[in-house]
Amino acid sequence: MMKLFHGEVISKEYQAKRKEMVSWIVDVLNCTEANAAQCLNDVEGHDGTSVGGGSGVTALTVQAGGKTCEVFHHSAGKPGTEKTATVFWIQYPTGLAKVVGLAKHQTATTYQFLWLAGAGFAFDSAKKPTLGSTINPF
Repeated sequence: MMKLFHGEVISKEYQAKRKEMVSWIVDVLNCTEANAAQCLNDVEGHDGTSVGGGSGVTALTVQAGGKTCEVFHHSAGKPGTEKTATVFWIQYPTGLAKVVGLAKHQTATTYQFLWLAGAGFAFDSAKKPTLGSTINPF
């Protein structure tokens, strides 16, 4: 199980921060609250592996805090529809997940990036998204 914030998942503080994050994702992506919440449910339920394809597949590995970490993604909503949500996030060895990108799932293999932490620092230079770009970061 991954955590989006420090603290107990069932605590009022954690749940309040999570609710704020869902609202933020809805604002950035103009997606449904259900799709934003589903992405976060998938992040929190992630088992820590990148086995298989589809949602959760590793985009790449990055160095963070002297450790090699993987960047994963989770999507909700039908690709190509207006209300999709995709969250790209780093899995830290401590069990914390840091969101590093928000995108619309345009086609089966492309994403339009509408928010990037540090201008996409978590993506390698050959596939680095920019704000508004529609690319396959894999």
